[in-house]
Amino acid sequence: MYEKLVASFSTTGSESPVRKVERLPAHLRFKEKFDKTLDLMESFESKYIRVIGPKKQNLTSQFARELHDGLGLRDIKEKGGIATAEDNIFTNMIKLFELKHGSERKNLRLKNGFSIGALAALGAGKTTVTRALEERLRRNGELVEFKEERHLGNPFWRRSQGKEKNNKFMLRSQAHFLLGNVLAQLEDGLKKRKNKNEIVISDTSPLTDFFDVVFMVCTYG
Repeated sequence: MYEKLVASFSTTGSESPVRKVERLPAHLRFKEKFDKTLDLMESFESKYIRVIGPKKQNLTSQFARELHDGLGLRDIKEKGGIATAEDNIFTNMIKLFELKHGSERKNLRLKNGFSIGALAALGAGKTTVTRALEERLRRNGELVEFKEERHLGNPFWRRSQGKEKNNKFMLRSQAHFLLGNVLAQLEDGLKKRKNKNEIVISDTSPLTDFFDVVFMVCTYG
């Protein structure tokens, strides 16, 4: 199917295109791999857009396996390390791709209640505002679940902020946030809530991460 395209990620063989970019800085290698992965997914969708039913689902699963193997992704159960964290970004990309074309997509909706997320730039005060909203709603007797973006769980964020701020980690940091948050929200949408009036408040909307990723792709790479 896409064996030749996926094989372009391989690091074996004297003719591998990746060998030509191994001397590039790590953030540029990541961006090239990121762009190439998106191109492969788009190419697959363009070719099989008219296929429907179980056949498309099988083709999607096969393509996802080939892409996973072609990227040489590590087991996401492994702990620590920038390389593993990068692999986790691509693993989540593949998960979202499969979810988009899988049968579960029709069930991806908030079963009951509603969700609120903050859309604003880094440091604008999203957490402060949403925490204040949470407190106000609780005082009014509302049932609220608060979800805070886990910055410390993102190894790229630590390197892109603070005294040792390094813009070369910005794209990886925001891609990590975006894919993790979108997956979490979609998986949450598959759950049936015990209370139909529950309000879910997130201090960072996935849209914030999306716009940040677009900005980073255009600016830092």
